[in-house]
Amino acid sequence: MKGLGAYDVGLRLLESRGRSRAKLAELLQARGFSEVEVLAALDKLARLGYLDDEKHAEAMARGWLNEHRSKADVLHRLEDLGLPAGMASRVMAKAIEETGYRELHAASVLLAKKGMQLGPKAARFLAGKGFPDHLCERVAGVAWDS
Repeated sequence: MKGLGAYDVGLRLLESRGRSRAKLAELLQARGFSEVEVLAALDKLARLGYLDDEKHAEAMARGWLNEHRSKADVLHRLEDLGLPAGMASRVMAKAIEETGYRELHAASVLLAKKGMQLGPKAARFLAGKGFPDHLCERVAGVAWDS
């Protein structure tokens, strides 16, 4: 990408995969572009519709929920995208509604995919994935101290 401006490099980075504004800014700055160049490129990419934090976050949230991840894990991942304040929880709520996500079902499917037997080990596994304790106990069929 030698010789290209921040806008062109940003566009190429977005072609390979969606990114949040904050993550794209980090990548462009790491490639040596000045803050002024980065901000101008981000503004142009957003204005032309190539960069949209909310659409990107919604797609990522739906994908993670469909992978049977816990709500806590998905919310943490959304926050790691560097979204503006409040956007992660708003996007999360919308994705849950759109996908019909049920955390109890997600935990059960995850255990089945792993081929794990019910018990304390399964409960600990689910807890490590961010599922709440009461749900871990219910799905794994045990009461345990976390």
